[in-house]
Amino acid sequence: MIRLKALILRYGSKFVSRLWIRPAIYCVSAIAIVVIAATIDRYLPSPANIYVGAGLIEGLLGIMASSMLVVVTFSVSVLIAGYINATGTASPRAFDMVIADSPTKQALSSFVGAFIFSVIGYVGIGTGLIEKSGRLLLMVMTIGIFLWVVGTLVYWIDHVARIGQVRNTIGKVARRAQRELAAVLAKPATGPSGQPAGGASCPVYPNRAGVVQDISLSSLAACAEAIGAPIHVAAPCGAVAGPADPLCHVGAEGLTADQIAAIRSCFLIGRMGRPRGNAVLSLRTLSEIASRSLSPGINDPGTAIDVLNTLTAVFDGAARKAGRIEPAKSNGIVTLPPPDPQDLIGAAFEAVGRDGAALVEVATALQETLRVAADILPARYREAIELQSARALDHACARLAFDWERERVKAAAQAVGGRCAESRNRAVMQSQPAP
Repeated sequence: MIRLKALILRYGSKFVSRLWIRPAIYCVSAIAIVVIAATIDRYLPSPANIYVGAGLIEGLLGIMASSMLVVVTFSVSVLIAGYINATGTASPRAFDMVIADSPTKQALSSFVGAFIFSVIGYVGIGTGLIEKSGRLLLMVMTIGIFLWVVGTLVYWIDHVARIGQVRNTIGKVARRAQRELAAVLAKPATGPSGQPAGGASCPVYPNRAGVVQDISLSSLAACAEAIGAPIHVAAPCGAVAGPADPLCHVGAEGLTADQIAAIRSCFLIGRMGRPRGNAVLSLRTLSEIASRSLSPGINDPGTAIDVLNTLTAVFDGAARKAGRIEPAKSNGIVTLPPPDPQDLIGAAFEAVGRDGAALVEVATALQETLRVAADILPARYREAIELQSARALDHACARLAFDWERERVKAAAQAVGGRCAESRNRAVMQSQPAP
């Protein structure tokens, strides 16, 4: 069972995210409808006062089949152009988030499914397999699918116009980053940062080097229960694991080869990190979009400022959502290291602070975003915020040409330090008992 869960972890998420999965399901559904129409005459007689001619249905199915083939071809070409534009002007790391767009899958599924339905239905009518009751059912389903496809097409035309826009890509990445960051803020840690203290401890190493893409905590808990010892994860999602880097520490000695293999199967290791379960990578992807907009070839500081403003909304939304997430009940059998605030804040701001240092408006906007983040994020992030503010200020002072530009950024950086100090004072006052 543990191996089965590990296989689902390894291949399930990749399988579900494929663009062809939903169109395939729609195609199977369309074929099932036609098969039912071909066999319904054996069980349900046709109403005497309703007659549907084969020529009428053949005409409707022919129109739908020819039009859907054109629409599918057009949609795929526009979709590919939009994806190329989105990843070319934003970040290659954003491709998985853009292609996972649900309206895109819904539209292509509807068009391909309607095309398959039309072709199979046309064949069934032409060969005489579908008779009176089946023709009536097929007529009703044809009208329903036609209305569904028209509605989808109207919505798709509006949606496809925004696929290649940078703002649309920023929005998709921001929603993923907010979701992952909320999970981090809701449960910042479920265990110590090092290996379990005291007692026996057996490290489990990976059988190949790579990036930890996902961890099946339920399967890992099953392993811990089967072994009868706690497990502490040493390599969380996004960590680079080599042959000498332990994936986890097991509070027991003398693990068998099967137990070690079962524990290894709970970790999905690949060549590149994935945004799912990785707040650092999601925030870094947003930062990469801002950095690319600041390159000499694009030279669009407005997009960088938009990303910084989006980060403010991401922090605020994640903090609000984290307050509504119920804390997971844990018996301590599987523990995770606490996320490093320096990694999270650095992923969001380090690249922008470096690449936007020569533009006073970007450098100032970055300091303003850090100032607001100091109020939104928990107290453990203030040191990381102050560090990123100081680094961004160093970059700006080294690259800005005029004194008034440097003074403007310094004033914004001083506001960050002042806000962090105020937050610390409020935390100290709240922790003191009332007189």
